[in-house]
Amino acid sequence: MMNVGARQSISVVSEQPQQAGPLSSEEISFFADNGYLVRRGLIDRDLVQNVIASARHLFVRFGGDHFARIGERGFLENPLAHQEMLSLRKTHPRMFGVIYDVMQSMASMHRLTTQDELLSACGQLLSVNRDQMTVGNFLCRMDAPHDTRNNLDWHQDVIFDGEVADEDGCDGLTAWIPLMHVHPDNGSVMLCPGSQHVGRIQNYVRYKRDVEHGSETHRISDEIVNAYEHVAPEVVCGDVVFLGLNLIHRSGTNTSDRIRFTAQGRYYNILSPHFVPGKLHYVPVMGT
Repeated sequence: MMNVGARQSISVVSEQPQQAGPLSSEEISFFADNGYLVRRGLIDRDLVQNVIASARHLFVRFGGDHFARIGERGFLENPLAHQEMLSLRKTHPRMFGVIYDVMQSMASMHRLTTQDELLSACGQLLSVNRDQMTVGNFLCRMDAPHDTRNNLDWHQDVIFDGEVADEDGCDGLTAWIPLMHVHPDNGSVMLCPGSQHVGRIQNYVRYKRDVEHGSETHRISDEIVNAYEHVAPEVVCGDVVFLGLNLIHRSGTNTSDRIRFTAQGRYYNILSPHFVPGKLHYVPVMGT
């Protein structure tokens, strides 16, 4: 229940044993009530390693041969890898942006976000078969320490999926997938459990940061956000956090000395009356 104006402290959802098999009725009910669900060990770790390998290949290709001296196994656990990536981001932000952009279309990202176990769990939470879902908005995030140009404020994912006035995210979800150990110190996603019941919030503040290479972001008023408990899951490779598209959430603040790597995909029930059809756009490249 929303208690407007009441500020809440942050609760940490700590690591738990891995879970196997289909989602239980208790897990599905928890998602319906709270707007999120942490599932341990659902994601194939080999697929996570493939995404990390793709990132390393891109840093070698566009960041310099010195990245090749950093081994592929344990790449994101290696302090030197993070030092070099942060140095590239600072001295050559455009090239870091190229790596970020190419990561979004890597085949390994698509494999990660369309694996069978993940699609089955999404189908259970949305009460549909996998052939009744759209899958898209694949995203690999690389959140630097103390970032102020690309971090996301409190928002709902539904706002990013279109500008249709009556659009509602009640029949869609985001799968938020850690590519490394993610905890409150390096900026785990922050959630407002139960906030999805409010529906799509209309009084968004939408703005573009007045800094070079800054991202557009959105802001929901503190009066609404502070009416809910704030939860920050602690997760590792293999885990996934399911978020309803109407759930209010934000990027946590990365106070560590390493880049936080996560992936996500969005899934929607095409039979829902709220489903807004869209299409992928082919962008022709000059000279082809």
